[in-house]
Amino acid sequence: ELVGLNFPPTFALLYDEAWELWRYFPLPEGFEGLVPTLDLLLFHVDPRKGDAGFSPHRDRQPEDVKASFHEDGTPKYVTRWIA
Repeated sequence: ELVGLNFPPTFALLYDEAWELWRYFPLPEGFEGLVPTLDLLLFHVDPRKGDAGFSPHRDRQPEDVKASFHEDGTPKYVTRWIA
């Protein structure tokens, strides 16, 4: 309904249900120690209008990319994509 009322999709973060998604989708086994960025954005992707999502990428890419990984090569933080 937010889109129909011309509100940005990110306004959905005002509702508890949006935050419940974070708890509903646990991190995969072996990734429990990652720090969530909590840089939250929501998008309305309407395929009827020819909209499309994004290709896979890593958000919050720092200048020192190597510093964003542990010595064993695993990442220090995680982002979640929910479609």
